[in-house]
Formats: sequence, structure tokens, C-alpha cells
Amino acid sequence: MKKSNLRCINAEGVTKLALSLFLLIYAMVVAIITKNFTLFFAMLASSLGDIAIMSNRGVFNNTIYYNWEYGIVLFALAHILYMTAMIRKYTPVCIFIAFCAFILIIFFVFHFEYKDYIWTNVAYAIIIVLNFVNTLFFNKIAIVGLVFFICSDIILIITEKKNPKWQYAIWITYVIAQACVITAVLHS
Repeated sequence: MKKSNLRCINAEGVTKLALSLFLLIYAMVVAIITKNFTLFFAMLASSLGDIAIMSNRGVFNNTIYYNWEYGIVLFALAHILYMTAMIRKYTPVCIFIAFCAFILIIFFVFHFEYKDYIWTNVAYAIIIVLNFVNTLFFNKIAIVGLVFFICSDIILIITEKKNPKWQYAIWITYVIAQACVITAVLHS
């Protein structure tokens, strides 16, 4: 008898998927209340990015799937969608520049075989900084969220392959970031 794939997720994967699902449901509720469905799609892209990044850690069937680049693409898309969900005066300019950086990410990820993806990381950093700039004109909760996003991503990039114990710091800052951004939209 073949085991279900859900039974083959290790404890780390179950915890992360549960947190991601909780955030997705929270985003859906806030999207319904605020009628800002872009927020839900941003969280959906983030959740799919979580799954892609988690697959690099072997949380599914203890097999490592190399989906890091898909995670970067999905997280970049999520930040663009978050900017769209937090519309302010300078948002169109931020989104335009972020979209150009997003096209660069797709180009570098799918057309080159870089082992360290330095240009992809630079383009992603541009997008997250633009999202931060956008939040400066939105509200204080969003600013806090983006500071935690930046912390989470810095920890992720520096420690992902070196020391798995940093996963707690990555996920604590990540969950706080997501919760703050979603809450910021609710309070706008």
C-alpha cells in the first residue's frame, strides 16, 4: 500500500505548512473584509514560495527538490502584489520599477545556470526595498512588517544552507512580517 504524500512531511514541514495555511486564511478573511483581494493573492504567492523553499530542505519525503529559484520568483511576485494591495501616491512608480526587476529575476533564474544567483538576489532586494519604500507612505504596521521581511530574508540568504537551526529565526521574523502586512491592510 502506498503512503500518502502528506504523511511523508517531516515535523518541520508540518509546522511551516500549518503557519503558512494560518496566514493564508487570515489574509483571505482580511481580503474579504477590506475587499482587497490582491492581499490574498500576495499571501497565496508567499505560501507557494514557502513550499518551494521548504522543498530545498527535504521536508517532503526527506527528498531535496531544488526549487530555490521558484521560491524567489514567487516571493518577488508576492511583494509586487503587496505593493498593489497598499496603494499610495508613489505606488505606481514602485510597482513599475519592481516589475522590471521581476522580469530580470525571471530572466536570470530561467536562462542562466548561476550557482549563487547573485543577480537574482540583487533584483529581489530591489523589489523588497521598493515595497519598504511604498510602506513608508502606507502605515506604521506595514513598515514594521517590511522590516521583519527584510530581517527574515537576510537570515534566509545567509544561513539557509549553513545552519538549519536558524530556521526558527527565519520563520519567527517571517510570520511576524506577514501578520503585520496583512494587519496593516486591515487598518488602512
